[in-house]
Amino acid sequence: MSSAKKIAKNTGFLFSKDIIDKVMSFILVIIITRYLGSAGFGKYSFAFAFIGLFIMFSHFGLTTYMFREIAKDKTRAKKLADNIFTLKLFLLISVYIILAIIAWNFPKTKEIMLLIFLVMVHEFFAVLNTLMGTIFKAYERNEFGIYSTIIDKSLALLLGSYALISGYGIHTLVIALILAKLSSFVFRFWIIYKKFIKISIEIDVKFWKILIKNSIPFWLTMVFQRIYYRIDTVMLTSMKGYVVTGWYNAASTLIGALTFIPTVIMSASFPALSRFYHINAKDLSKLLYKKTFYYLLSIGIPISIGISLLSQRIILLIYKENFIGSSIALQILSWSLFLVFINQVMGFFLNSINKQHLFTLSAGICALSNIILNFILIPKLSYIGAATATVITQFINFCLLYYFTRKHGYPLNLIKISYKPIIAGILMGVLIPYIKFLHAIYIIPIAAVAYFIALISIGGIGKEEIKLIKSFLPKS
Repeated sequence: MSSAKKIAKNTGFLFSKDIIDKVMSFILVIIITRYLGSAGFGKYSFAFAFIGLFIMFSHFGLTTYMFREIAKDKTRAKKLADNIFTLKLFLLISVYIILAIIAWNFPKTKEIMLLIFLVMVHEFFAVLNTLMGTIFKAYERNEFGIYSTIIDKSLALLLGSYALISGYGIHTLVIALILAKLSSFVFRFWIIYKKFIKISIEIDVKFWKILIKNSIPFWLTMVFQRIYYRIDTVMLTSMKGYVVTGWYNAASTLIGALTFIPTVIMSASFPALSRFYHINAKDLSKLLYKKTFYYLLSIGIPISIGISLLSQRIILLIYKENFIGSSIALQILSWSLFLVFINQVMGFFLNSINKQHLFTLSAGICALSNIILNFILIPKLSYIGAATATVITQFINFCLLYYFTRKHGYPLNLIKISYKPIIAGILMGVLIPYIKFLHAIYIIPIAAVAYFIALISIGGIGKEEIKLIKSFLPKS
């Protein structure tokens, strides 16, 4: 199978997995907001954000490093998986001891201590599930990721909905989510044990030092990104309370639900990019980098425009009137989305060519920028300030990553690569006000079709893309 077809096949599996994940998770979020209200959803969001800020210290970038190394050389899989699995357990336990002490002495967490503890258990299995899923991706057998996601999200949706509808409240909800994560972990572990490698406990301190040394750039990138994506929720809760946090997270959850698109495409492309660099095939690396950048820009632009123009309609459709305050935040955050799409391309690409330290540097600058911007803007503008800080930070990230990729021999002509998607996006934006009398459910697909018709008409989708799409269609 050619590299293009293999990437497309794995992209299909990853898209299927993430669509199932995001759709079911999003349905559950809607149910949570309806039954817990803005204050309850604020507590729920704060608990996960708070734990997320600390649990990142258990990662050390090990999963990303393992992904790249197994993708390059499958013979190392057993040694890598055994030691990384064991090291993860040790790091998780260590971090949780420190986290429990901090949570007990932090006013906002002490008042919801039981919820914090339950979220810690949930995230324990979530971290291990991510490790298992990375092995599927490294072996390019992403169909198993679909099966495990169906188990996880189906149980989470069914048990979580039952807990809320029956009136058991937020704690029983999180217990339901824990059971779902545990079931998914058991399935993933069993599949890997039977079909790939027999993971076992291995303590090789000398190898651990090598792992940590090589993984630190990936880890620092993840730490800075986690700070960037979670700190606004924690700061907003501390400064403005749970209700405002609930409004902001209702909007940011919508944006976050769509970020699976670049993650999926780059996860499918990453093994090929790593192999091309490993065999010194720079022309192929350039071509794949340019194509993925263009595709994600072409997808991100219409989504950003559409959400911006329909933000209030989308909030009312999904969350109802109680969350109408979220519409302004959603309108602002929509403009960070296309930047997230293309920033993912450049960040993954730097990782694939062993320039991960530059991705780390960019993420660190952005994390610091985001904290400073939130300190300045949240006291004055509340959740609107947090949304504005997010957009500004993503633009800073874009400028840095573009500079780094260009400096190391992978320049892109931004005007040439972006003008067709921008023109098609503007034409779609002009159409939307004329069809606003329709229900939002109809506006979205009509606008999407109009965009792609415009893009095809001006040559934004070429013969190569059409030929690749046709190769996956059934033969007549």
